[in-house]
Amino acid sequence: MKVKSICILGGGSAGFFAAAYLSRYIELSGHDIKVKCVYSSKIGNIGVGESTFFKVKTFFKYLGLEDKEWMPKCDATYKTSVCLDSWKDKETVYQYPFGESKIYHSLNHADFFIFNTLFPDKVKTEDFSRFINKVSRYAENNRLSDSCIPFTSYHFDTNKVAVYLKDYASKRGVEFVDDVYTDSVVDDSGNIDKIICEHSEHSADLFIDASGFKGLLIDKVLGVKFNSFEETLINNKALVVKIPYTDKGSQMANFTRCTALENGWCWEIPLWESVSIGYVHSLRFSNEEYIENEFRKFVKRKYGVDNFEYKTIEYKSGVREYPWYKNVCSIGLSCGFIEPLESTGIATIVENCGRLVEVLSKRSGNITSLDKSFFNKAIVSEIKGYRKFIELHYAASLRHDSRYWKFVTEECEYEYSGSMQEALDTSIFTRNYTDKLSGAPYILTGSGYTPYNKSDDYEYFHSNPVKRMDAEKKLEYWLELDEKETDLINAEKTTYKYTLDEIYSGS
Repeated sequence: MKVKSICILGGGSAGFFAAAYLSRYIELSGHDIKVKCVYSSKIGNIGVGESTFFKVKTFFKYLGLEDKEWMPKCDATYKTSVCLDSWKDKETVYQYPFGESKIYHSLNHADFFIFNTLFPDKVKTEDFSRFINKVSRYAENNRLSDSCIPFTSYHFDTNKVAVYLKDYASKRGVEFVDDVYTDSVVDDSGNIDKIICEHSEHSADLFIDASGFKGLLIDKVLGVKFNSFEETLINNKALVVKIPYTDKGSQMANFTRCTALENGWCWEIPLWESVSIGYVHSLRFSNEEYIENEFRKFVKRKYGVDNFEYKTIEYKSGVREYPWYKNVCSIGLSCGFIEPLESTGIATIVENCGRLVEVLSKRSGNITSLDKSFFNKAIVSEIKGYRKFIELHYAASLRHDSRYWKFVTEECEYEYSGSMQEALDTSIFTRNYTDKLSGAPYILTGSGYTPYNKSDDYEYFHSNPVKRMDAEKKLEYWLELDEKETDLINAEKTTYKYTLDEIYSGS
């Protein structure tokens, strides 16, 4: 198949991200491909306030956009970390920061766990992120500086980003058609020849299905199976509201807070003008009235607001068996989704777009079944890898105080591979926490796991006075260093002040 024309079906995040990515690729490469995006303004965007992670930063760099250029138009703020509140138990809060996992002092990973084993009153497992990654302090103390910015991602309003990217792509030659899809014409080989809308028809060599969970092309026309993750990821709804700040200076954070509740968890995403709050939950062990009451109590407790209107978003977790089938490539929700935890939705869109461009560029738009096989294997593997990492948050929790938490922590049969296997290895089989950590040790250690046997190791140090004295000296050094470094971070600008000065001062 030679791709000379591409038709994107669907707007919103997936469709307009794809349009922007392709328009930039054509601009940089000179590859002669005509791109059209057919969307309907009558269909709302599922997006709300969105939390992202570092891969999205690469996307904006690829588009050639500076933060100050696009952020003010998209209600955007910086994000340095994910804060897990009440996941280990109801009292524990810990950070999962972005940036390089590296100890910036003369200690090593093992020292932290020795401190925690011998002096648990002074060094708790939830301190691990600060010990291993200096970016954690920026989140814990709600500060930002130029030295921290390279390790950030973003919070933004997805509806505003979609509009911005539509305009970006339009200026670079993408044709946008506002029409309602009704049907498709399939040729003898099973490929889609053209799509039919209420007022127009559109042919293309390649179609991108960005129609969301409906999967109007990949599912409804081509019938590609959607493999569900609902056995272990039972959440499938979110109640969502935006709450204005009462004190932006103190309330605006540089991290996404995820607070575990009785039947799921609540996100708090600090946008520039408001906070997006969403209760991700399942009705398996509760009902809508009880969930709504939980949500209202949470918002009332955190923001003093109890009279508000919210919207309900339904979703399904899983991945398409073949994200690219025949001449249809699915991107966004039509391809797959896990759940809002860890913000993999936009990241997956960006990665799918990047892989599509990679395929197009390798042989000047000549696509074979092998290219599609490589694409499918990469996409499915990545989404399944994200699934395991998200499952780890639930599997590692010590909560069993509700039917929901008892199920996800004690009764779910998780597959221990990928991040789950890494977690198992680092907590049981090996004590080798290397300098190149992925996210699993943050989640594990924050949840109370360590690679040390507290009983045996405590006895070892108790029976070796020299070793214990050495550990005590190292601890004293660490506590002094920790205090000094925290003081230095606290001298930096608050998140609000830095964002105002660097991004919004001229808007």
